[in-house]
Parts: sequence; C-alpha cells; structure tokens
Amino acid sequence: MIDKSLRKAKAERFGSMIVVCMTGGPDCLWMNMYLDGETGQMTCDSDIGSYAYHWGRHNEKRESWTDFCCEWLSNEGWLLRKCIEERHEKKDFNREETVMALRKAYDDIHNSGDEYDVDFEFDHVLDAASGYDNAEQFAAVLSNLADERDIELPEEWWTCIVEDYTPWQKRFAEICREVIVPAIRAMDEKCCG
Repeated sequence: MIDKSLRKAKAERFGSMIVVCMTGGPDCLWMNMYLDGETGQMTCDSDIGSYAYHWGRHNEKRESWTDFCCEWLSNEGWLLRKCIEERHEKKDFNREETVMALRKAYDDIHNSGDEYDVDFEFDHVLDAASGYDNAEQFAAVLSNLADERDIELPEEWWTCIVEDYTPWQKRFAEICREVIVPAIRAMDEKCCG
C-alpha cells in the first residue's frame, strides 16, 4: 500500500515561473516541475519519468496563470493525453485484451455469429504473436504469420491492439492532481490571500 502522507510539495514563484519541488515515499521519491508562464511550457523531471508539454503563451485574461496550471494539472485525461499520447511516449501493451479483441473481430467476419469459434490456424498465429511483450513486435509477428499462412485478418485489425498508460504515468497524473495542484494553490493563497 502506498503511503501518500509522505508526499510533500512546495511551490514558489519566480517571475512568470512557478517551481514545484516534491518529495515522497518509495512510489515517487522526488519530482521537480517548472511551469513557465512566459513561454507556456511545463517540464517535469522525477524518479518516475520526465514529462513535458508546450501549449503556447497563456494570453487568457479571464483566468490567471496559476488557475490555468491547476486546471490543466487536475485533469488526468487531458494531462496524460498531452504528455504521453501526443508526444508518442511508450504505453503498456495489454496482450490479453488485444488477443480477445482480435478473436472477436475475426469471429465477427469469419463466422455467422452463432457461436464463438475461432479458426485453429488463426488461433495458432495469435498464440505465436502472444510470445512478444510489446505492441510493435506483436503486430509484426501477427501480420507476417497471417500473410505466410494466407489468413485473412479483420479489416483494420491494428485497432484491436490495446495499450494503456503505465503505472508510473498514472502516478504522475495522480501526484499532479493530489500534491502539485494543492501546493500551487497554497502558494497563491500565501502570496495573494
């Protein structure tokens, strides 16, 4: 079980820059985040990875820079999409869900839908591809073996490949929401409260 009480953060403002330093427990020992309001950039380095995003200059007059940062860092879906997906960072490959999705897609086009009955050859190809730990290797083996054995894969079969954020990526978003944002809010209250 993670002891979240070990997570402590302090935010400080240096001109247009907000610097947040966090220390924690074994789940994340340290994290340093820099939010540059002049350039509209977030960079973060930690023992659970490095993360960055550049959204451009913050010119929104109705919202302060700190409010913008807090809103951005509180939204896990947005944060992970921008820092991981749009930067083409590696995610975890979910082999089991991928195989199930491929079997269903194959069954949908090759059987009348009466009963789940995957072709033996296709099943053999899936088993061979399942020996690989990442999506790229899995896809390459699946495609090559299917071509080699003249097996028709479902149309757009690659959409069946299931990936998810790594535990560290999810922890980064959690720490942003639960530790970094409150530290920024506390800094704002102290200086402007």
